[in-house]
Amino acid sequence: MRSLSVSYQYPYSLSMEGPKGPERLVIRANYPETPVSEMLFQNLGLMHLVAPHLPSRIITDFLLEPRFVELIRRMYAWEKYPAPDFSNMASGPMRFSLPETSGKKVVIAYSGGKDSVWNAWWCRKRYGSENVSLVHIAQMNKLSASEEKKSVLAQRDALDFPNIEIVELLNSSRNRGYSIMRSRNMFIVGLCIPFALERGASRIIIEGFAECTAGETFTGTEANIRGFNSLIHSLGIPVSVGWRDRKEMALLRDLLSACPDGLALANSCFTAKYFKGYIRKSWKKHTPTFPLFDTQCGSCLKCRITNIARIRYDEKLLGTASPQDIRTYIALTDKWLMDKREEVDDMLTESFMGVMKRVAQQYGITLTSVE
Repeated sequence: MRSLSVSYQYPYSLSMEGPKGPERLVIRANYPETPVSEMLFQNLGLMHLVAPHLPSRIITDFLLEPRFVELIRRMYAWEKYPAPDFSNMASGPMRFSLPETSGKKVVIAYSGGKDSVWNAWWCRKRYGSENVSLVHIAQMNKLSASEEKKSVLAQRDALDFPNIEIVELLNSSRNRGYSIMRSRNMFIVGLCIPFALERGASRIIIEGFAECTAGETFTGTEANIRGFNSLIHSLGIPVSVGWRDRKEMALLRDLLSACPDGLALANSCFTAKYFKGYIRKSWKKHTPTFPLFDTQCGSCLKCRITNIARIRYDEKLLGTASPQDIRTYIALTDKWLMDKREEVDDMLTESFMGVMKRVAQQYGITLTSVE
């Protein structure tokens, strides 16, 4: 694509005429209005809008901070695209003078999925509930946005999360699917930074990188997030991105032991809401005693990973589901993995496959999906 034009309107509205029609990012309410928040929204919102298209020229009616221009160029290089030209770049770097923040306070970028629930559980244990704030960006993941927000609100009430902010984002960008990770993590962190500054928190917590693969996209890698930290610090912003590396099945074991209600409310399911009811009925027919969580379809990869962990670690499930229904769930998951292997192979972690082998041996099933 040759060029794209992005315009900014105060407060917090970016619009672009994309190849298939208008695309917008707008923060509609409940957001700190500061020079720092505006600069971050302009630069990282721009990056998020152009990420699925990677045009050769980017035209803006606002000045871009030079270090973010370089960040966008690195995103292009990661995708093996030539660096774009920019029409409107500031003549020199910006720097802000901001109050100090505290290492005893954190903000969690909170999606409502299992990784977020684990981060909240661990941080509350480490820092105390009064020093932990959650920020949920509604509409970031458009296909599951309503279910994500519903889960976040349910978790707030059930798990007593007093310090939670929901940013209402109008998001009509074409940035979706796997490629959303080209820009998503940095955009989310940029939206969280103003809340961290308000609360005096020195760290924004995201999910870790314990089982990342070589094919990760730009903002899904530890090295690039460390580089992003350096960029933020160079602007004079006293906030860092932090994370805890915990393997997937160990994380699920922790939640099943210490925060089972949180896991039951977590929204990690890939299936769209309008298909979920039909799929759940099918599981009720094939495995009538196997209790899916209310948030689950039972059939997508995320649900299968969680349920295999439950079979391994959840004594409550073992007291409810019959051995035959557990065997059926394992066998059907094995068949599904064989059928979908090319689609899901890059998302299958070593820890999941290890637990899959373990439960199959326990229930006398010979796997065809695992060597």
